[in-house]
This record gives sequence, structure tokens and C-alpha cells, in this order.
Amino acid sequence: MAGRNAHSSSSIPPQAVAASKQGKGLRNDLVKMVYGYGDEKQPMQESIDLLDDLVKEYLEEMCRQACEVARLGRRDVQTSDFIFLIRKDVRRYKRMKDLLEADEELRDARDPKVKKMTET
Repeated sequence: MAGRNAHSSSSIPPQAVAASKQGKGLRNDLVKMVYGYGDEKQPMQESIDLLDDLVKEYLEEMCRQACEVARLGRRDVQTSDFIFLIRKDVRRYKRMKDLLEADEELRDARDPKVKKMTET
């Protein structure tokens, strides 16, 4: 896995790295998530820092692997590349499937004409 200085060698946009260094990004969401899982309302900053690093490393690695899968197919990265990567992890696969279905339902609810046009 990548270390803390992985930002310099990765293909993450500079504005995302800058936002991350300014403390923006996942931190507020992580605080809410750990509270939702039973931690203190204001968890230790070191805990949030560690979680932030772990989540970013995981996402960077998944994106890197998805790029490699897409490169083998000589195409751009697609959702199917991420599905391929997690296909053996039943929990993550089911969660991704549920989220993609929910996203599709939301899209259809926002613009039902699109669905009707594609069905005919």
C-alpha cells in the first residue's frame, strides 16, 4: 500500500491534494461516521487522522487497480472495473450493487421521461 506521501507520485488532481492538506474532504464525514458507530461526538483527532489516511490509501489503491484493469481492455475506467475488483468480496459486491441500483432509481425518479424513451 501507499504511504503518507503517496500523493506526490499518484495521479490525483492537485486541487484534491490541496483540499486534503487543508483538512477538508473526508474528515467531517469520518467524524459523523465514527459517532454513528458509537464513538464520542468529538473523537480524538489522531483517530480521525488515521482513518483518513487509511480510507485515502484504500481509495487510491482501488483506483490504481481499476486503471490497470481498464488499461488491459484498452479503454477508460468504468464502473465494471471496480465491480471486477470486488467480485470475490460478497459484502462489498452486494453493497456496490445496492448503491448502483439506488442510483439508477434516483436518476429515474428525477427524469422519468428518460426511462420511458429508452423502453420504447
